[in-house]
Amino acid sequence: MIQTLTSLKDDGFAYLPPEFYYRQTTSGYPRHLHHLQNSFTALKLDTYSPGHRFRAHSAFRWNSTQCRFIQDPMDFYQAPTYNYVDGGINRKFERVSAEVLHNPIFKSLLKKNMEMAQQSDLIEFNETLVMQIHLIRYSPQGEEPAFATPTWLHRDDEPLTFLHLIQLTSNIIGGDSVIATNETYISKVTRLATPLQTYAVNQKYLHAVTPMGKRDEEPGFRDIVIIDFMNKDPNERLIKFMMFLLDHM
Repeated sequence: MIQTLTSLKDDGFAYLPPEFYYRQTTSGYPRHLHHLQNSFTALKLDTYSPGHRFRAHSAFRWNSTQCRFIQDPMDFYQAPTYNYVDGGINRKFERVSAEVLHNPIFKSLLKKNMEMAQQSDLIEFNETLVMQIHLIRYSPQGEEPAFATPTWLHRDDEPLTFLHLIQLTSNIIGGDSVIATNETYISKVTRLATPLQTYAVNQKYLHAVTPMGKRDEEPGFRDIVIIDFMNKDPNERLIKFMMFLLDHM
């Protein structure tokens, strides 16, 4: 874990292998992974994007008295300064299911990520801390690609983000992760191909995921879990939105 946190601090990026989260020799691993992968078939279409994404989202706020995260009804929101496509919009998605939240593999992802977050010096565990969980399926349709928004290099609102691959069909083209020290220099390109392969990023450098197509006419998809952490003042959204309006008047 120390090496991971050092890489994150120095490089703005860290890779974590599947066995860091859950060993394949653990009892019940195939069954738990199968159930987690199957949960993505129930995701609803992300109607805010034309990128053939299916999505669920849940937010949790840290309760200092109970020393645990409590589910919060907030919608998904990103500042326009970070997401120039969907920023400034309150996006409403179905919540992550209880079945997923209680899946042993998923619980291990949460536990390990929380431990790293506490040691990262990137966030503070107080009443302003929000943890968000995203389940996303990218599924190209025919010749139409699936893609993220923003479609290219950007930084996230959140100072600490973990992206876990859950499933990738063999016919998917693209879906590679890109890290860039600036808008003119790509420093790293990597591909998550095995379930539970993970990378973590902070806000030091830019990142992106390449659009996805298919090699054939068979169904294809890339399923990921994103878990991010951010200290968010309840009034911050309004303040940022007002600043954005002032900048564009």
